[in-house]
Amino acid sequence: MGFQVCVFIDSSGKIPNGFMQGAVTDYGDYHQCLDIKIPRERSSHEVSEVVSGKYCLTQITRITRSNSSQDASQKNSMRKNSATIRLGICVPSSCKPIEIQIILDKILKSSKLKTKISSRCYTQSKTWNLNYNQKLALIVCSVLILLVSIATAIEKRNHSLASSGFYTQDCLMIKVLRAWSLNSAYSKIFNYKSKRDELLTLHGIRVLTILWMLICNTYLFGIHTNTIWTLSSLLSLSEFTKKLFAQPLLNVWILADSFFFLSGLLIVYVEIPLFSTENGKINFIRCLFHRALRLWSPIIGFFVLKWVFSIALKGPFLLDEDVNEIIGDKCENIFNNLLFVSNWMHSPLTCLNNFWFVSVEMQIYVGIYMVVIVLYHHPKAGLCLNGLILFISIVSSAFVAYYYKLKPSILRTNMDQSEYLQHLSLIQHATFQHLCSSSVGVFTGFLLLNKPFLLKNTNKVVIALLWMLFSSFNAVVVFGTYFWNNDYKMTLTYSVLYGSLHRVFWCLGLSWISYACVTRHGGVNVVNCRLDKTCDQNTSTEAMTEVREYNNNNNNGGEKQESDNSPITTPTSIVFKV
Repeated sequence: MGFQVCVFIDSSGKIPNGFMQGAVTDYGDYHQCLDIKIPRERSSHEVSEVVSGKYCLTQITRITRSNSSQDASQKNSMRKNSATIRLGICVPSSCKPIEIQIILDKILKSSKLKTKISSRCYTQSKTWNLNYNQKLALIVCSVLILLVSIATAIEKRNHSLASSGFYTQDCLMIKVLRAWSLNSAYSKIFNYKSKRDELLTLHGIRVLTILWMLICNTYLFGIHTNTIWTLSSLLSLSEFTKKLFAQPLLNVWILADSFFFLSGLLIVYVEIPLFSTENGKINFIRCLFHRALRLWSPIIGFFVLKWVFSIALKGPFLLDEDVNEIIGDKCENIFNNLLFVSNWMHSPLTCLNNFWFVSVEMQIYVGIYMVVIVLYHHPKAGLCLNGLILFISIVSSAFVAYYYKLKPSILRTNMDQSEYLQHLSLIQHATFQHLCSSSVGVFTGFLLLNKPFLLKNTNKVVIALLWMLFSSFNAVVVFGTYFWNNDYKMTLTYSVLYGSLHRVFWCLGLSWISYACVTRHGGVNVVNCRLDKTCDQNTSTEAMTEVREYNNNNNNGGEKQESDNSPITTPTSIVFKV
């Protein structure tokens, strides 16, 4: 019996090696804990009872004391005070989390430490207790698998008949069903052939941005959730943020504005020629519905996969609230995401905060589309309106940063937790903050359609200087927070200037890259190459889908206009006299 009791201790986490250097996590042995089975007999006449293991996750944090002599930003720094010691503990299955919490509070009463037990613990179970979301996800997956199987079989049958010389005319229902075929999906995803009127440079920007995001999120995920498994210790985090080349990882937030910029550019580049073919009469409600439908598909698909994975995935990480929100079965209000208002909702009401980007994208689309309508009918008025939106976005960003005395960007390691959440709601998730990015994209798209020869006869030295200038804009944005991350105290004026202008400077750099490479007058041919179209096609929620759809319709509906002297091929030949 004594040995079996020791198994509980052996399965629990201990103070890890290198604790004094900031090694704060030891999850213990999760599977060993759940495999514990200890028979216990109450009497000779009663059936023996089995005591099994229960795995819980405890978080130990330091109780901070107010000290007026310390600088507030240093005293409340998340890097110093929000680091959490996470230990997995194994207890008998009869214990409740609240009971464990009371015992630990009594043990650590005299210390400056406080504990928090995870709201739920894991025990060995042979049955699956599925909630409503998980059952719904399984039904949806089953229906999708059935549709894909039937569609693939139908397409294979039609292909066999066609190879034998028999051709059949499919009805509308069969055509819709064949859209789910694996063969068709495979051929479209891995189709490397491109049309002349595709903006391949934008494919490259999107692929590089996605790769940058993946690297940053993979590296910083542990820091964001305070689990610190991407760094050896907390002291490593302190040294990591002081490095110059760590700034591209810490400033990953700016990458969202790259997509807002591309969205504004593509709305102009696609919709204005479409207005011309329709004599300026466009059904805005239909366009809005199609846009929402394209965004709803990945949202619903993500939540279905999230709920399916939550059935099979078990382990210490899912006991963490931040991690469980992403890949667990936690979901409080999915309709905020489907209605595209999740960026204005606080965390308790939002089912996965990561979809703030989709909500902002949809809201910006509505505003920019109105600008494009004015831009088509009255180009000068449209440009002035877009410039006004750009100005309002910059001024509002400066006002919010000045009024709330916010730091210039989300400095995750130097910010108080409450300040970090405030910054998310007022700066990162606020739609008006990102309007400037789309406005720069609108100007760029307008230039691509109407002024594609601005750089044709420009001196190569001037081109090189322009590359250096606009590249410095991007470099200032990425490395401009180096001093803040090194605990230098900067003035409020400097913070306001950076906070209000860094998105504009970043998108100006992207604007130069887009214009110079699309028009092929940038002097650097290597940038014009197609980086990876396969990766681009997998990101089907971006607005580039509109370009392909329009090109297909244009090719089928009439003769395509091309000019051998033009550096780019626009969907239709449109030049505004401004």
